[in-house]
Amino acid sequence: MCGILALISPSAAIGSGATDAIRDTLLHRGPDAGVTWIHPRGRLALAHRRLSIIDISHEADQPMVSADGSLRIVFNGEIYNYRELRSELVAGGATFRTRSDTEVLLEGFAAWGDKVLNRINGMFAFAIWDERRKQLFVARDRFGEKPLFVGRGPDGLLLVASEMKAILAHPSMRVSASSEAANRFGRATWYEDDELTFFEGIQRFPPAHAAVYDEDGQQLRKWRYWTPDFEDIKEDLTAADADEKFAELLDASTRARLNADVPVGSSLSGGLDSSTIVGVVAAQRGRCSFTQNAFSATFDDDPAISEGPQIDDVVRHTGVQSFRVRPTAAGLMAESQEVHFHQEEPFLSASIYLQWCVARLAKEHDTTVLLDGQGADELLAGYQAWFRFHQLDLLDR
Repeated sequence: MCGILALISPSAAIGSGATDAIRDTLLHRGPDAGVTWIHPRGRLALAHRRLSIIDISHEADQPMVSADGSLRIVFNGEIYNYRELRSELVAGGATFRTRSDTEVLLEGFAAWGDKVLNRINGMFAFAIWDERRKQLFVARDRFGEKPLFVGRGPDGLLLVASEMKAILAHPSMRVSASSEAANRFGRATWYEDDELTFFEGIQRFPPAHAAVYDEDGQQLRKWRYWTPDFEDIKEDLTAADADEKFAELLDASTRARLNADVPVGSSLSGGLDSSTIVGVVAAQRGRCSFTQNAFSATFDDDPAISEGPQIDDVVRHTGVQSFRVRPTAAGLMAESQEVHFHQEEPFLSASIYLQWCVARLAKEHDTTVLLDGQGADELLAGYQAWFRFHQLDLLDR
């Protein structure tokens, strides 16, 4: 989890001190390094707060410049197939100074332009300044795993950042609350599925999209680069074949997410999703030796909602080291303001606080990366709300 910032100020010179201050509103996203680059023209800046995951040397700090000096990147995320892409680029004549996936993404853009988006497998939000074209290229991953926001200020001011607080920190930004967002939230119809945020003047950069801005911050083009393709679904696939394929994909995707130069752990709720991931990771331990830590939230005084027994079963079966935290209502009340500061928008469920506590527990045990089951309930139709849609689908058939 890194923090990125791209700033274009057509009418006023950019100061390094002010830009550093904006960048460091994202310190919590990247405690390992903070670097700012300001274009010699003084109207463009790229800044980065780094959480080191792959190649933790400072050679891999950002903003990173390409081998020919024409491109600079700020990047948040991870490219899971970076080793394969690196080999392809080396075969084509590219040279590398680091072992990072950041440099692979940068040199991939140099070789393939925006078509690099069709080649990378990962979660990402990044901005690349192209000195030759005098353009800023911005992109976000297919499902919006990594956050990205765009702010518009006076006199053409453009800010692109991982969090809205970085945009709000610019002294020229003047924003007001969005009544449309507030109305949606009040009607319980608020979803992060479009560009709307709770601030007028700040938009959410949509998933699976890319955009190009000129040196004055004007948007030249914005497009959706990916849409799920259901055309090649095999209708004659048997249940056994589907099970085997799903297991194969789950194993491969989990293995790819173990690529890190820092400790990797797992969240473990006791439910199907996270328990499955813990089990798949445990199977990887037989191929390469590492310590697997699992982090959980339990409610020992309320067995009606605690999944402690299920967690115990998984721990016994997999042999992981188990660490647990016990969130309380009093803790939520005490930390509510801080949680909302980092969340930046209202949320409908206290489960976010449980995740907050689990992440903090992992940090206390020096675990930088967590493999998590968030989202798998949607994939596996694990919520009762999906049963109705499944039944309707069966009627259609």
